[in-house]
Amino acid sequence: MTDCNMDAALAEPIARMLNALPNEWAITLRYRSGPVSIERAKQDLRALHARIDRGHLGRHFNKAPVSSRSLYWAVAEDLHDNPHVHTAWIFPDRPHALAMLRFLGNDGWEGAYSPGGSHDVQVYDPSDNTYGRHGWATYALKAMQTCNNVIISDTAQIAFADRLRIHTS
Repeated sequence: MTDCNMDAALAEPIARMLNALPNEWAITLRYRSGPVSIERAKQDLRALHARIDRGHLGRHFNKAPVSSRSLYWAVAEDLHDNPHVHTAWIFPDRPHALAMLRFLGNDGWEGAYSPGGSHDVQVYDPSDNTYGRHGWATYALKAMQTCNNVIISDTAQIAFADRLRIHTS
């Protein structure tokens, strides 16, 4: 995304865009301490995404169809004082989701990317205003001051583009 300042008028359309992406899991990934650059947060998320897909699909995971890969969107927040990333994930099947949960449950985030950090996992509940699809995007955007902190995986970008083509055709 290009540089831009975030305000209420921009936050709502970004929340709508994020909510249009399919997602099932709300995962917050915390770093032990700041500052953490947005570049590092993006790098860590790309590496985590590749690790999960490689573990489930094999070493040629990046050649697999998007429909068989995981996807996510994320919002990095308070990277200077209390760095954490609110993410939303979708997995194509239960074993893929379990691979992520096993990795996180074995302190994978903390061991590989953020020693001393932590994580929280929530399954989306459509009736919940915080962890439901619309509530999670709104919550994730609550303290954003720049849209540069919105991170969308390559697979989510492709899925979103495909969805737009279907709805506009």
